[in-house]
Amino acid sequence: MPRNSAEAWNDISDYETNKPYMNATGEPELDDLLNDSSTHAVMASDDVRRDDLIETTRAGLSDRI
Repeated sequence: MPRNSAEAWNDISDYETNKPYMNATGEPELDDLLNDSSTHAVMASDDVRRDDLIETTRAGLSDRI
């Protein structure tokens, strides 16, 4: 167990650096975002369904091509 806040931060930082989206060069994959419990909670609070989100996104992207 960390003895002070600096040690606690180092523990968290060491754990988080293994995630590619926790640095300036990476982003989470869309599947990771859509399967994340935090994303589910926000979508539920906004009454957004996964399939509706995907369809709306596809439609918006197809207009740009």
